[in-house]
Amino acid sequence: MSDIEFPDGIWFKEPAPNAPDFIIGKISIAIPELMSFLQSRQTDEVKLDIKRSKKGKVYLSVDTWKPGQDHAKPKTFQNSTEGFPGENDFNSDEIPF
Repeated sequence: MSDIEFPDGIWFKEPAPNAPDFIIGKISIAIPELMSFLQSRQTDEVKLDIKRSKKGKVYLSVDTWKPGQDHAKPKTFQNSTEGFPGENDFNSDEIPF
C-alpha cells in the first residue's frame, strides 16, 4: 500500500454528539498552511478523500489515484477452465428433488 498523503491546513471532524442530524461534519481550514500546500502542487486541482480509520477516526487524505493504477482489484480466475473452489465436487444425486 502506498503512503497516505495528508493535506496541510485542512481537517475534517465528525460532528459533536449533540449536533443536529443534518450536520455531517466540520471542516477546519488554516488559510496560510492550506495556501502553501496548494501552491506546492503541480496541478490545478487537488482531490481529497474523506476516510475512516480502522479505529473509527475520520480524516482527510489526498487522492493520489491515477488512471491505470490497480487499487483493490477483485480476484479473477486466470483461465476459463478454472472454476470456483469445490465446483467439480458437485454431485447431482445429492439434490433432494
